[in-house]
Amino acid sequence: MRIKIVLIVLLFVSILAKNKTEITADRFEMDNKAHITKFIGSVRVAQQDDRIYSDLIDVYTDKKNRPKKYVAINNVRFKIKNSTDFYRGTCGKLIYTPATQEYILLGNARVDQNNDSKILMGEKIIIHRGTGRAKVFGDKKPVKFIFDNED
Repeated sequence: MRIKIVLIVLLFVSILAKNKTEITADRFEMDNKAHITKFIGSVRVAQQDDRIYSDLIDVYTDKKNRPKKYVAINNVRFKIKNSTDFYRGTCGKLIYTPATQEYILLGNARVDQNNDSKILMGEKIIIHRGTGRAKVFGDKKPVKFIFDNED
């Protein structure tokens, strides 16, 4: 009986831990009226298997202080994982909206997909974390999709 209780508690704790977001930075500033929290310097966001690294991240919250949007600026690097795909890359600015599970990558965006030589490049890339769908847009330069041809 005790083993069952311990297993149930461990399962419940692991489910709760998956919904946690941890942000570390050199410093932060909060504006409760504007519902914006700024994390400045060596910022790292960890949520489930996803990671965002940047010089600055603004977190916009609703009236109940739940995150509505994350905006990462300068030296942005990221890792995004869903049930079927793994993305890693860089961009000038990243916007993540938790409600839609959508990542918008702006400014010389590059995404390496699944560690298997698939590379997306464009001025704007949108990745939907839930479905794994991606859209790539160019501006002055064309978009690029680079992949290996199997023999």
